[in-house]
Amino acid sequence: SRCGGDESCDGASGWQCVGNTGGVVELAGEGVSVRIPAGALEGNTPIRIRALDDPAQTLTAALPADRRYLGKAYVFEPHNPNLFRAEVNVCLPCQGARADLTVLRLDDPSDTSFEVYRDQVQCDGAQLCFSTSGFSVYALAAPSSID
Repeated sequence: SRCGGDESCDGASGWQCVGNTGGVVELAGEGVSVRIPAGALEGNTPIRIRALDDPAQTLTAALPADRRYLGKAYVFEPHNPNLFRAEVNVCLPCQGARADLTVLRLDDPSDTSFEVYRDQVQCDGAQLCFSTSGFSVYALAAPSSID
């Protein structure tokens, strides 16, 4: 559906409608958001972010051997590597100013192999933001040897 009177975009279900004027979709209380610039979408599109509280149990993909999850994984929907005509800005929660984090990516929750999407990225103390042209599952990982 493209949001035209679609009850699935009522907000209660977690879906929000974003059109060609752009917008911000946030996951309440999580510190997770996506900023969609004007013109990035052709028309009204339902967008949703879901948290996976225990990604080690929920996802079948194994982390790289030298990494561990740093918090939750987040599912950005709809899954489509070429959803946007311009890059969008995704922000994930993190704690502390550190530059040793990795953004891991899955095509969807059933994908069995993580891709290192961004490596050696910087947390500003509260959030880590990066650009992407499509939606999938994103998780932050830290070196397994460091707290």
